[in-house]
Amino acid sequence: MGLVERDRELEALREALADADRGRGAVAVVTGPAAVGRSALLYAFTEEAAASGALVLTAAGSREERSLPLGVIDQLLHDAPPGRLRPVAPHRGGTVPAGSGADSLEHMRLADSGCRALLDLARSTGPVVVAVDDVHVADELSLRCLSFLVRRLRSARLLLVVTERAGPRPADSALHAELRRRADCRRVRLAPLSPAGVAALAARYAGVPAAEGFAAEIGRLSGGSPLLVRGLLEDALARPAGGAGPRGGEAFTEALLACLHGCGPDALAVARRLAALGPPAAPDFVARLLGTETAAVSDQLRVLRAAGVLDGAWFRHPRARSAVLDDIPAEERARIRLRAADLLHRDGADPAAVADLLLAADRAEAPWAVEALRAAADQALSAERAGDAVRYLELVYRSFPEQRGPVLTTLSAGLQWWDDPAAADRFLGWLTRALHEGRAPFGAALAGVRYLLDRGRTEDARKALGVLADSAPPLDAAARAELRGFRLWLRVSRPPLAGEFLEPFADGAEGPGPLRPDGPWPWAARLLADVLAGEAGERAAEEAGEILERCGADGTPPEAVDAALTALLRLDRPDLAAPWCAVLLRAAAEPGHRALRAVLSGVQADIALLAGDLPAAHRHAAEALRIRPPAAWGARAGAPMAALLLAASAMGANEEAEALLEHAPPEAEAPSLDALRFRYARGRHLLATDRLHSALADFRSCGELMVRWGVDLPALAPWRSGISEVLLRLNRREEARELVEEQLALLGGARTREHGVSLRLLAAAGEPRQRPALLKEAVRTLRERGDRLELARALVDLGNAHRALGEAGRARMAVRRAWHLAEECGARPLLAALSALQGHAEPVAPAGAAEPAAGISALSDAERRVAALAAQGHTNREIAGRLYITVSTVEQHLTRVYRKLNVRQRAHLPAALAARASGR
Repeated sequence: MGLVERDRELEALREALADADRGRGAVAVVTGPAAVGRSALLYAFTEEAAASGALVLTAAGSREERSLPLGVIDQLLHDAPPGRLRPVAPHRGGTVPAGSGADSLEHMRLADSGCRALLDLARSTGPVVVAVDDVHVADELSLRCLSFLVRRLRSARLLLVVTERAGPRPADSALHAELRRRADCRRVRLAPLSPAGVAALAARYAGVPAAEGFAAEIGRLSGGSPLLVRGLLEDALARPAGGAGPRGGEAFTEALLACLHGCGPDALAVARRLAALGPPAAPDFVARLLGTETAAVSDQLRVLRAAGVLDGAWFRHPRARSAVLDDIPAEERARIRLRAADLLHRDGADPAAVADLLLAADRAEAPWAVEALRAAADQALSAERAGDAVRYLELVYRSFPEQRGPVLTTLSAGLQWWDDPAAADRFLGWLTRALHEGRAPFGAALAGVRYLLDRGRTEDARKALGVLADSAPPLDAAARAELRGFRLWLRVSRPPLAGEFLEPFADGAEGPGPLRPDGPWPWAARLLADVLAGEAGERAAEEAGEILERCGADGTPPEAVDAALTALLRLDRPDLAAPWCAVLLRAAAEPGHRALRAVLSGVQADIALLAGDLPAAHRHAAEALRIRPPAAWGARAGAPMAALLLAASAMGANEEAEALLEHAPPEAEAPSLDALRFRYARGRHLLATDRLHSALADFRSCGELMVRWGVDLPALAPWRSGISEVLLRLNRREEARELVEEQLALLGGARTREHGVSLRLLAAAGEPRQRPALLKEAVRTLRERGDRLELARALVDLGNAHRALGEAGRARMAVRRAWHLAEECGARPLLAALSALQGHAEPVAPAGAAEPAAGISALSDAERRVAALAAQGHTNREIAGRLYITVSTVEQHLTRVYRKLNVRQRAHLPAALAARASGR
């Protein structure tokens, strides 16, 4: 294909040949980095010289043949015409007698003999070109012969041309000494191709993209090395049309490896260690690996940079490292990395750096490796790099049998809160094998079974427990404690599996254990289990607070926080749960607490639902699922998805709700309490969208499961309320009344949120004249519990009840208050239902309605604030509490308001006043 950017160098060699032809023996030395084209230049010149009539003798040095005396000279003389060659001493091409030194008499005679043969040939033939490629790896005796030739060819018609790689030389040879003494020695230095040279070379390849910047990118990736440029161009030709940018393929890989081997064994060793270590690899560390001096490594780095392999301290081409790694024998790769890991460990380096090298070596043998790998896994967990943690601990598991139990326990406990599906799948594979083969200690096996259940692998968990029951020795105290903890976990998450899964261990799983188990998680689990079973003591809420005081962002499992906060919600104490969420969220703001933030966001969504704050509930639930997608939540996904579904449906976002149902993960149907909450939420949405029989089926299913599982707690999923609402819509009032009365009996006398809802439903199922009293009690209860959405629904029913009894003023007041509560809650369907009410009192003013011209402007700011709250239906005591004034002051303000507006009672206050309380 011809040379590029080598005209000047070729001309210098022509001039040297002309000098030789005139009887002035000439010498030329072609130098340059590896793969810069020294051999190509020499070949082009010798072809041209032979065509001009010169006798050309060629040879090439070789590292593999350096022990062969006169090997290069033998190659040269092999090209001489038959019968024209003077006989050389009998040892030419043979072996040197043992014990003879480099400057031995025998060597001198052999070198002299070879030199005379070349000079005689030049005298008899006329111009002779002696061309030796890669003279830096020629055998020592040939170098001695060539040094003699340089000294004696001043009047010979002979040109000696040698090429050598630029860079550090292991030793100074006799040839180099002679070359330095010759002032007329021509030194031809080859440089990498310039950008213009790369573009010129690329233009010779038909089919290579001619896009602007393509050649420049090739130049950048190759460093201008002609060999590497050609490799990239050949790969570009082989790539399908339309590929973007030069990519290293097979041709580039072959060129790169040829270039590296051409750089010499020392440079190759440095490049291999760079590839094995990865960036950054400091020269002094590479020197320690090689057992050499830092200066020697720095020399070889310069060689590699000059050859276009490196750019600075790292490979130019992004695929170069993998090509070098693949060229290293597997055993040597592992040795390099193990040696590097050992050095880093001795230096006290970052555990992750040590562990990554052990992973790359795929083995860990030294005892210190356990500590390094576990420390790196802890770091990975803190940084939320679950995949790295799994890989580190998997190597510990494979390499150190005594560590299998701790590894399985750590991963089983931690992975349920990590958000790396690939890491989870990787761990699931070898966890399942370990459990099914009975290779896990008792406690670790139970932790592994929990993890399998969290990932929806019920059958694998069932088989693992069977293997454990068959192989477990008699249970000691520690094993019994582990079993009791497992039983608690099943009770608060998978109640239906508790009996079946614990049957083989019935004796060990029973027993109360300590009243307050060590650590927040067992304590919180026991408390939640008691709450769900209706067995919580009077101090349950206080106890939850004590547990949360022991929880923090660091070291506390998110499940402990979740259990304690959930216990408060099931006790109908969101007022206590909300401050704890705020405290713990501040503690979890730092990186590394993603799972805890997700749990707290989910709890905040439930708290907002209990307050009727639908936008906040939606926001918090969506945040929980953003932090941890459903796949990461596993079987726990039902809880945040239920909150999001309840909020979306109550806000009238039916398309979003339907999408949630359509894309619900299989785990949302698992036999768990979280899945049960999701089923109840689905029933609420089906009811809201008039699919009554489907809603009835979901509510009844929830009820059957809760009764069977022993968790018939209305605060968990008020299925009786759901069924009652469906029955009322179907005009089956008596059946609805029976269910509501059953729920009220279950609740006892506690004035809880569900008590207020039950009273509203009981009123709807009762006689019209009985409704106002029940609904007023429901309103009082729901106002106390702070649920604005259920309060709005109760007020709507109260307004309808008053209207049915002809009490228009009272109806107007109740409906007006309901309207503003529904607006605050973001309950669009409820607002639509209120708008549809016709024929009662004055219509409710929508947001932004104009203020009546007369009256209101005459009120003072204080009077206006009191009047606005009164127009919304607040009692005088409530107004006093909200405005931090006395009840007497409220009464005085209202007296003046009535007089200025010319009304007799609060039922007649203008609707525009009510809008002011919300800033509308």
